[in-house]
Amino acid sequence: MNLNRLYEWARLQPAKIALVHNGIAVDYLTFARAAEANRVFFEGKNIPAKGPAVVAVGNVADSWFIVLALQALGFDTICAPTPEAVSLLNIKTMSCLVVTEAEQAGKPLDASIAMGAPLVVVPRMRPQEIAPEQLPLQARMPGGHILYTSGTTGENKKLLLDAATTEQRTARQITIRAFTHDMVFHCGGFGLWSAAGWSLPIDAWHIGGTAVIDQRADSLRHFSEHGVNRAFMTPVTLRELLELRGADARPIEHFVLAVGTGFLSLELAERAYRTFSREIRIAYGATECPLMASADYAGEEDLHWLLPVEDRILEIVDENDRICPTGEQGKIRVKLTGGDCTSYLDGAETSAEFFRHGYFYPGDLGVFRDDGKFRILGRAGDVLNIQGSKVPVAPIEAQLQMRLGVRAVCLFAGLSDDGKDELVVVIEGDEAPGEAQREAIERAFGKFERVRFEVLKVFPRTTGGTQKIMREELRKLVFPQGSSN
Repeated sequence: MNLNRLYEWARLQPAKIALVHNGIAVDYLTFARAAEANRVFFEGKNIPAKGPAVVAVGNVADSWFIVLALQALGFDTICAPTPEAVSLLNIKTMSCLVVTEAEQAGKPLDASIAMGAPLVVVPRMRPQEIAPEQLPLQARMPGGHILYTSGTTGENKKLLLDAATTEQRTARQITIRAFTHDMVFHCGGFGLWSAAGWSLPIDAWHIGGTAVIDQRADSLRHFSEHGVNRAFMTPVTLRELLELRGADARPIEHFVLAVGTGFLSLELAERAYRTFSREIRIAYGATECPLMASADYAGEEDLHWLLPVEDRILEIVDENDRICPTGEQGKIRVKLTGGDCTSYLDGAETSAEFFRHGYFYPGDLGVFRDDGKFRILGRAGDVLNIQGSKVPVAPIEAQLQMRLGVRAVCLFAGLSDDGKDELVVVIEGDEAPGEAQREAIERAFGKFERVRFEVLKVFPRTTGGTQKIMREELRKLVFPQGSSN
């Protein structure tokens, strides 16, 4: 995001709230002054440009002030929640490592984490006392921002969004999602290393709206404060919020809820529609290639059948990249457009696998039907091998989750300790299904020699905010010997 746009809004509407962080409101002028104070601070450090500036700051508001300042000076930025997490980024060279005095006070800090680059400790400082009309115009092309994702590849990969790509991505999101100047957008508590943590607040600020970011442990108890009228949530977070609101809650008038990064169950969608919002939008996208398809929820069908968004070309192809006929399942691919990434920063081989011939291959299976809508059948690797036939698990898991009334269900096939072809039904919940339900499931999967049920109160999930199920870790829990078919 270009500082000039932030400064423009600070001149036009200085008193309007730009950011609410952990319940504390920051108006546009204060936001701009804080960013400017950081810009002046870093400019005085004369940091040589030798790679990205690494910002190891847990407080998201402070991260924004620092990142925007560094980018205004031409640095590409990448964020981590703590200095200790920097090693996970696999950064070979960096211009500097940035921490804050507020977070590091009294804590030992290993300077070797910076790998010889300057270690910059940002002091507690007041926003620049500067009039709105005196906020300086930035003539330099701003630096970009590096995101990292594991959703497509299964391991962390880095993606650079330069300033032009970010602008294109933001403009596209605002147009398609019909964002407006009066938007008070609850963006969750995502860090700036994630696509949601980076893009959602920028979308709000680009049009002069308000971004609400809450990192508190009890953040959902404060959800309805500050006039929030729009939100992005994962299914896991949505379930937690609905439990807090209670069964007798009424929908919030004109509230727009977008749900992504996981399958939304019918039970959860109906509860949200009945007690929270009548405008629920299911979104399908990736860090590499955002907002590929969506559906406005009105019933069960909308949870499964999505429509490519208006400017997207989405295709289902076979192993030879030939377009599949309607009704035939294959791999999803999406034609790249402005605002999309075209490669990973580290890993030419992985880039060649997922970015090919002007398309992005997210690694999902899908199938089209005659009306132009398609269904996601799950990850290409998430299939059951039933006597030689590979069947996508996602639709089956969704049906079982709905019928059992549990938080999540995962299916794994493998060889048991005694060599039997075994299906394991792993349930995230408090208790195992009743005898009648177990027998019905066993009959449905009668081609397996054995069906085993496992119940976990909590599935292993990613900690980056999206809380995706870590299927490989879950498989290891139920097949510790590592057997699979």
